[in-house]
Amino acid sequence: NPHGRRAAQALIEEAALEDDLTKAAAALRLARGEASGTDVGSAAALELARLDYAQERTESALATLDAADDWPKSDELQPEWLYWKAQCRFVLKGFQRARDDFQQLAAGWPKHPRAQAALLGQAECDSVLKAYDRAEPVFKALAKPGAPFAAQALWGWAGMKVRQGDTASARQLYTRLKSEYPASFEAGSVDERLAALPTTAPIASPTPVAQHYAVQVGAFSHKTSADKLAAHLRQRRYPAQVQARRLDGRTLYLVKVGPYKRRDLAQKQALRLESKEKLPHRISEE
Repeated sequence: NPHGRRAAQALIEEAALEDDLTKAAAALRLARGEASGTDVGSAAALELARLDYAQERTESALATLDAADDWPKSDELQPEWLYWKAQCRFVLKGFQRARDDFQQLAAGWPKHPRAQAALLGQAECDSVLKAYDRAEPVFKALAKPGAPFAAQALWGWAGMKVRQGDTASARQLYTRLKSEYPASFEAGSVDERLAALPTTAPIASPTPVAQHYAVQVGAFSHKTSADKLAAHLRQRRYPAQVQARRLDGRTLYLVKVGPYKRRDLAQKQALRLESKEKLPHRISEE
């Protein structure tokens, strides 16, 4: 039967096995359409949003979730839905709404695997919103030695102290992070943060500025597939490279062409890739 809930579920399972994320997204869009307005359609929308998020299409991911927000969701799906909505909103700087989603998840599903991450996200939002009295006890609780998100909590806590102008406390927290969790992702940037700490007044967080641009032409769950496409493009004299990106415990491999110092140069290359190589593309800021 090519239509209906069972077909949609089969398409979701097919997408999960697909190495080429562009093809996986196409299967999920079809599944979302087949099961529109049902819990299966919600599951397809969530997976589609996660793929968009992994490929840095955060606005598209949030739009997918918002469009299906009123659809039925299973008890298992609802906390995941809240988590990814909050993640998207945080990245897009919608901190108050992100905090509301994180708080709803942490309060409604306190034993869910996402609950601790939601508490951390809630504290990060409170820190940005300057609700320091709410954020600090959460950071402190999550930073207990051996806690699942201790390194991330120390990082966020230290960043909050920088916003408050408490350089001494920030330095102490960064040093503790590097000492207690040297293998963590956050520890790799501690020295840079320590060197940048102000000596007197706090420094306002600058708006990130793109250093260069690249053209993303593929996303894969297996490195061999990404390497194969990149090698083909290099043979065709394109400056292709493979970048690994962690998402929710798994690694995705993005194939990008570039970098370019100006967006118009990247756009010109993107049009060439589209016309000559028939490759889907998007411009990313690096």
